[in-house]
Amino acid sequence: GKMTSNLVGNRRFRVWIEINRHSFARTSTEQERWDIAASIVDTIRDSIPSGRFLSLDIHSGIWHDVGRDNAINVTLEVLQEDRKFAQSCPVSPKTDSLPSPTSPLTLMSKAA
Repeated sequence: GKMTSNLVGNRRFRVWIEINRHSFARTSTEQERWDIAASIVDTIRDSIPSGRFLSLDIHSGIWHDVGRDNAINVTLEVLQEDRKFAQSCPVSPKTDSLPSPTSPLTLMSKAA
């Protein structure tokens, strides 16, 4: 949602998507695409302060780490949506206008 898209971690995630967008668009195999997404997830998780990929349990109101594989899948989804969007748009999208993943995922930094 609008509230979570302004969190520092989510903005940082969008920067990494933007940095890797052109490399992702030039990939020809699923393995190459997965490697780029995994690199983004690992970079965010290994950063200082470290980032986490979280999902809100709407019943308990508690945020849970979704794990590396789910974070990679969501990152792949965002990169693929960005690639589709960029192909249909004559100008490059800004990071604020990138499509959000269909999964309710939030990236948060421990400092946030």
